[in-house]
This record gives sequence, structure tokens and C-alpha cells, in this order.
Amino acid sequence: GLDIDGGRVRAVMTSAGPITGDAVVISMGPESGLLGRRYGIDLPVYPVKGYTVTVPLEDENKGPIMGGADEDRLIGYSRLGNRLRMSSTAEFTGFDRTFKPRDFNSILNTGKDLFPGAFDESKAELWAG
Repeated sequence: GLDIDGGRVRAVMTSAGPITGDAVVISMGPESGLLGRRYGIDLPVYPVKGYTVTVPLEDENKGPIMGGADEDRLIGYSRLGNRLRMSSTAEFTGFDRTFKPRDFNSILNTGKDLFPGAFDESKAELWAG
């Protein structure tokens, strides 16, 4: 927790005892706003849910050599060794990290158009958050 006096953080309370300093940085990503609200601090930080697909490259020669973006189809991609990660779409859904496989159809279809024969979509790892 935070020890606040006169509108200023005096210490961060930990299981090992208080930690004091001249300033405190709250760097918890979108959860920063949740912590701030507990102490009456307005931190205008809100989560954005993004979608990514990571696939093993079946034919590395058909995948990209380096990362890039297709600005017309709003997809970004990067090479991760023998894998390809593609991302697109972001939405304001609060802290909801749920998804349905169909949420990734556009990313997968665009990836197949850009890199035909490079990957097998049945081996895709889907992530949203």
C-alpha cells in the first residue's frame, strides 16, 4: 500500500517494511488507474485489448525476413526465429481478455495472403489482452 500524507506519498508499504523516497512512480500499465483510485489519485490510464497470432513457420523461406506492417489491411508482423507473430485490432473492452477463435480470422487470412504457404493456421497460438 501507500502511506499518503498531505496529498504526497511518504512511503510504499511492503511486506519487508516501508520504502521511502523523494518520488514514487506507479508503473503497473493499465492497472495503475485501479491502484490510484484506491487512494483518490486520478490516473487517466485505460486498458486496450489487442489480438495477436503466433504461428510456427512451416517454410521459413516463405515467411518475412524482418518485421513490417501492411498499412492497407492494418496488420503488423514480426519474425521470432522460426515463428511469425501477427497482430491487428485493438479495442477498449476494459480488463476483459476473453476471445473467440473467430476474432482472429482477419489476422490469419491476411497472413495467408501476405505469406502464402509459410504457416499452418491449425498450429496458431492465439492471445488477447
